[in-house]
Amino acid sequence: SGSVNNATPSAGVPANFACIGDPNDDVWYRFTASSTNHLVVLSGNSYVDRIEAFSQVLVGSTLTLNSLSCASAVSGVAQINLTGLTVGTTYYLRVYSSASQPALNAVLNNFSICIQTPPSNDDICSAQVLTAGAFATYVTGNNSVATDGSTIAGSCANFGSNFFKDVWYRVQAPSDGVLAVNILAGSYTDHDLQVWSTNNQGNPCAGTLTSVAC
Repeated sequence: SGSVNNATPSAGVPANFACIGDPNDDVWYRFTASSTNHLVVLSGNSYVDRIEAFSQVLVGSTLTLNSLSCASAVSGVAQINLTGLTVGTTYYLRVYSSASQPALNAVLNNFSICIQTPPSNDDICSAQVLTAGAFATYVTGNNSVATDGSTIAGSCANFGSNFFKDVWYRVQAPSDGVLAVNILAGSYTDHDLQVWSTNNQGNPCAGTLTSVAC
């Protein structure tokens, strides 16, 4: 959690004209990337409503900030989905209000901020295990920070050539060879589902995948 109470403007920050508002009450955070993708979430109220992400760039012998992305809050929440990050590199976040004057009620200057990482089943090598049974047992999934998958031969034609924000599961087929897979829609409803088999059950990420159904 944080606050922009009594915050002053920062000098020497490059302007990003896509970021509207007056950053005259900015506060700063930094994080070290543990993945090539991170989702930054700012939440609070309608007053603290801007977040901007920066990387550091070496120009000659001087380190300067480079604006990567910015976002405005919608219903009190602002999100930046950072992709193409370098693992181990430090990145910076600036939070501020777009208003020219601070809120009279100090509570309105408060906010919460967090960094999310890709799900554990982001690729086939770490696919989440499901158990087939006579009755459906659902697990909860989230692909909001999943990385985009690479093109795999045998992809379903109607899906196109890209796998955006894909997550992986694995299940052993029952003895009769019949397997029904269902998805219950959550907040995200535009899902595609593809079933694959592999010739390397012990290490599927090293095997050859064959598309079974879409």
